Amino acid sequence: MVSTNVGDIPDLVGDSVAALLVNPHDCGQLAVNIEELPSDDQLAARTLLAVRRVAKNFSWKAVRICLLQVYYPSNPAVPTVGSEPS
Repeated sequence: MVSTNVGDIPDLVGDSVAALLVNPHDCGQLAVNIEELPSDDQLAARTLLAVRRVAKNFSWKAVRICLLQVYYPSNPAVPTVGSEPS
């Protein structure tokens, strides 16, 4: 993932391993990162694994559990993240 370092994007990706973040309005660095990612196999593999970990946090299963915890915080039947079978 290549993106700009604005808003909540840094919070969403969690760390710089999951994304190559560029300062706003730095079109030159954005272009360099876009070209670098597919040409560097090790960087691409590391980034892909990190992006998959981040994406897992936003799966429907994870979001469902979070919503249930918000709406039913004291219900013991509501699962916690990681407690449900795959």
